[in-house]
Amino acid sequence: MKNIFKNSLLGHSRSIGSFALSLVIAQSILAIPYHLPRLDEKLRYTINETFIEKDVIRNDNYFIFLDQDFDGIPDAIDNDIDGDGFDNITDEFPENKTRFGSDLNNNGIVDFVDFEFSENITEKERAKASSLQTQIYEDYNILIIPAAKINLKQIRLVKELLDIGFTETTNHLKFVIFETTHPTSWLTKGKYDEEWKQIVIYKNQLKNDEEINLTLTHEFFHFVQKENPELYQDFINSVGWSINDRYFTYQHNNDHHHPEINLSEAKLRLTSTNELMAYDNFPSEYSTVSPEEMFAEVATAYLYQSKSRERDFANRFTNFEAFAKSQAFKIFNDLFSIF
Repeated sequence: MKNIFKNSLLGHSRSIGSFALSLVIAQSILAIPYHLPRLDEKLRYTINETFIEKDVIRNDNYFIFLDQDFDGIPDAIDNDIDGDGFDNITDEFPENKTRFGSDLNNNGIVDFVDFEFSENITEKERAKASSLQTQIYEDYNILIIPAAKINLKQIRLVKELLDIGFTETTNHLKFVIFETTHPTSWLTKGKYDEEWKQIVIYKNQLKNDEEINLTLTHEFFHFVQKENPELYQDFINSVGWSINDRYFTYQHNNDHHHPEINLSEAKLRLTSTNELMAYDNFPSEYSTVSPEEMFAEVATAYLYQSKSRERDFANRFTNFEAFAKSQAFKIFNDLFSIF
């Protein structure tokens, strides 16, 4: 991509000097946020009694043709902009390959994302949080990033989900990031990003700890889908999903007495007329959006069934009473007896 761009510039008789200047100008212009108002997500930490704030690295601030480490991947989609082997989010100096940050306690976690130095957790919980963060990193090679205020319960939930054992490996997950607000959408509460191998939880868009727990669990099971595709495929086949003419169709529990429903007819029809909500395998309206969302919602509803009478759970899983008697519920019940 760099060579094509360079040749194009030479073809228009631009000098090397003007080319460099254009890159600087382009980077400066495109580095200016153009989306929502300033976010409060910061990596706040104190080292040697010095308080520091660091912005979260966002690749969409980089010029699409800029490639600072010359690896052929434009900085806008490169998770290691300077090519030093450290992901941008764990690199205190993401544009300087000779520096990446200090590790004063020698636990393998750079200080500015280490809970031992973070100001995004209370002093009372800091030591336990740091120990748990290190344990998760050593056991699973997954790093929790505190870019927003976080508490010990939320860190423990990450470990509890990993300890269930639905996956033998964690190749599709490197980071669990707690941020404040999604940069472009007020509606997004959390997401699993397969390309970046990260779960991001947007805490300001969640009302309370219960919503945070439900959202984190849901996104975690999107990771499980990618890490254990056989388990996911077996589940959707068992409850009645199939691929027909490039579209997903649903036939309840593969019972030919029920009609086949094309996904394009059901997708995002979150109304009282949604045909899929007539079937007990779907615990929530959102679970009818796609097989992927159904898997994540079913897993979350099953794990939190003891909370079924609490408001946040009841508001989300409106079909839980029927779901508790469903084939989908039974499948997860059997899975948990194995794991």
